[in-house]
Amino acid sequence: MDETATKDDKSDYDTNKYVSREEYLRDVVALKNKRAKIVVYFAAGMAIGLLNIWLIRFMELDSQFDWIVYQPGSSGFAMDQIMAWLAVIFVLLIPGIWIGVAKHKLYALVYFSGFCAAGIVFMGIPGFLIKGLYVFTVSFFLLILMYLIFFKIWTSMKRSIVKAQD
Repeated sequence: MDETATKDDKSDYDTNKYVSREEYLRDVVALKNKRAKIVVYFAAGMAIGLLNIWLIRFMELDSQFDWIVYQPGSSGFAMDQIMAWLAVIFVLLIPGIWIGVAKHKLYALVYFSGFCAAGIVFMGIPGFLIKGLYVFTVSFFLLILMYLIFFKIWTSMKRSIVKAQD
């Protein structure tokens, strides 16, 4: 009876999608209350994206915080504005990858989509067009890149490693 029970247990998940039963069970737990979690991650991505766009605008308008680096033969450049533009990448990638690895890849994609939506929202405001377009473009490019690298390549590598061990 124990042999039939284990065969039945193994047959209720897709062996093409999951490498092991434990991976399947982690997915089942991660996808409980999926709709509520999707709303939370989308809202978090959108809120952080909106805050990031506002930060870029604030750094451009407020010269009190200028951190100017002077180069020989040039008038210099404002490092704080450059860091505000680059912050989008770090604020998007670090939590996005963590959410994808620790929680579920669906939630990471939703987080990135929230950033894309924030960029789209600000593209409609005349003073924020470039900033919104930048956030949308960067987040959309990183969404595609993360999906291809971390989910497609990772899944294929995971399967090949498990098949080699069998």
